[in-house]
Amino acid sequence: MLRSFSLLSVPALLALLVVAVPARADLMVPPEATPPSSTQLQQPPAKQPVPGESTPVALAPEAPAKQPAPAAQQTRIETLVRTLLADGAVLVVDTAPAAAPAPTPEGQAKNLALEPAPPRYTVRLSVGASESATLGGDYLPVTLTVVDAKGKTLATEQFRYREAEEAAFGKAARAFLSKHLPLAAVPAAPAAGPEAPRLHAWIESSDGDTVRIGSRIAFYFQASAKGYVSLYHFASSGAVQRIYPTSREPYNFVEPGRIYRYPQSGYLELQGPAGEETIKAILTVLPSNTPRVQPGGLSYKGDPLWVIPTHYPVLFATGDLSRFFALPPHLYTETHIRYTLKPR
Repeated sequence: MLRSFSLLSVPALLALLVVAVPARADLMVPPEATPPSSTQLQQPPAKQPVPGESTPVALAPEAPAKQPAPAAQQTRIETLVRTLLADGAVLVVDTAPAAAPAPTPEGQAKNLALEPAPPRYTVRLSVGASESATLGGDYLPVTLTVVDAKGKTLATEQFRYREAEEAAFGKAARAFLSKHLPLAAVPAAPAAGPEAPRLHAWIESSDGDTVRIGSRIAFYFQASAKGYVSLYHFASSGAVQRIYPTSREPYNFVEPGRIYRYPQSGYLELQGPAGEETIKAILTVLPSNTPRVQPGGLSYKGDPLWVIPTHYPVLFATGDLSRFFALPPHLYTETHIRYTLKPR
């Protein structure tokens, strides 16, 4: 369990599903929302991977000792490497000092403070000036180096880059990075229809890569679209608790591309018992689990959606539990952070 939060058991959550009350119109529910099937509530759809934890990685372009490549080519290669990392479910974080936050525009939601995210790995990229190959044709020498959080070099490798052979370079670079970073499999081609939002999330522990009873932890997350994030803790005891939003930090509105931290300051402490645990981070494009009116910020006519963290996909409900439904894929996503809570 997590200290200082009330618990809600799985049976109590599932009991909500049997509430028999008349359905009513709800302004916050889109017309394409449909009731979930029994299959949706029990297991993922066929061949539908459940998103997992992300890994924060910093990409650090460096000028080589010799003459560097032209800026345009340098940018093209940097963008390609950044895309390779992003497609591998790795979050490329910005290690530059954060700028002072701008004042909240009138009519927008206030939210928790932004905090720079510490990377677990750094990928150093160096692109040299054009050189001639033995068999003809110029190429750019590219060096990739993977460094861990303590500054230790894990691996380094040199590549040859030609724009005409960009796909081959990308394949070789990804193979190298996959050996030393926890990259996901090559993503499948996107299905037709609206693009689903993406949500990166990870946990930081005071015990490094290990999570123990008594560890002080914080969560980081980043969304690809504007939306509302909720965090749920599935404890080893079987208890389920919504840890965010809370009455102290109710503003769970997020902007795309920005990294957020929970709690806003300080840490949470894991109490045990030891065992397997999961954090579910759920992003909805529609307002969810927030006060009806946020003072000084966003307000809306309808009550927000309630998130019920059942099996994949999650279930949603109106505020008075008069309607249950599954949102279309382009209106929500979820990310799972799984870890083994070890004894102190």
